[in-house]
Amino acid sequence: MELSLKENELRNSNIELLRIILIAFVIILHFNNDSMGGGFSVVSKDSFEYILFHLFESFSISAVNCFMIVSGYFLYTNKKIRIVKIVDVFFIVIFYRLFDYILKLLFVGEIFSLKHFVSLFLPANYFAIFYIVCYVFSPYIAYTVRALSIKKIDCLIYSLFSIFIIITTLLDIAIDMNLFRDQGFLSPIASMGNGQGYTIVQFITMLCLGMWIRKTDFNPKLSILLIVYIGSSIIILILRKYITTYNYNFVFNTTAAMSLFCIFKKRLYYNKVINFIAKSCFSIFCIHTGGFANKIWRSFFITKEYFSYNFIFSLFWMFVCVMFMFTACLIVSIIMRGSFYKIKNYILKKISLLEIEL
Repeated sequence: MELSLKENELRNSNIELLRIILIAFVIILHFNNDSMGGGFSVVSKDSFEYILFHLFESFSISAVNCFMIVSGYFLYTNKKIRIVKIVDVFFIVIFYRLFDYILKLLFVGEIFSLKHFVSLFLPANYFAIFYIVCYVFSPYIAYTVRALSIKKIDCLIYSLFSIFIIITTLLDIAIDMNLFRDQGFLSPIASMGNGQGYTIVQFITMLCLGMWIRKTDFNPKLSILLIVYIGSSIIILILRKYITTYNYNFVFNTTAAMSLFCIFKKRLYYNKVINFIAKSCFSIFCIHTGGFANKIWRSFFITKEYFSYNFIFSLFWMFVCVMFMFTACLIVSIIMRGSFYKIKNYILKKISLLEIEL
């Protein structure tokens, strides 16, 4: 959720606004997630509220893909690997893992474990790991994309899209429908190997799509983009009644992410408040995925009693839950930016000259 952008590009509030919306989408996904917010578990599967939750999930599921497309779009010009960038991302992840653990020790009754405490100094955050790997490879991928002709880069992107998006989607659907018994031979690109899109292959594919959009100036009409985004999301909603394959590698997830990004890149403008809030996107992601934040969610907000009145109140309360999590994490992030981040930035300045140039 933190992007390596040039300073003038970083101030494009249209993209910063998109990042804020995307992190809100991620919170909605985690609101529903049984292991986090548990929204799906507090409503009946035959209720209108259940359909409502799936509707919001269908419109939000493209968030992570879109984050990586944004990264690819701006990393298109990247020609170096800045070690300070890698350390910065891991620094934030580790800090909030420690922060979450301390809160659980103080307020949730967590029993201190030295082994667990030591493990917190590992940057165990899938998005951070995948993003850093993409970042390390980005100068080389970007060099290739810049060097290729439009025709050749089109062929490359069409190949990536066909193999790692379209074919994987079709194979996963076939497996989901029990058309295959032996799934092993599909493991390099489908269900046994793509982890429903939670892989570095998916992230790099999205990174390449972002760079392709930048190089080719892919810019369809707004009306077409809206139709693709809304249509893709509705198709996901409909298909999920019959299949479970609708994660990152799903073709309609990808088309929704591409269209959503292109919608927001159309108009450039500056807004100080938007840019200020957007600086906290990655921190909000780290904070709200912690055990303490989700304990608060499940104990005081996402309980059956609040979703047993009618769908209007359920919709309202879902909004309250998501906004509470977003706002609370934003406030924590702002406080930390005024204290912890000063120490972090002082340390990072000492290694800021370490970089690998292509």
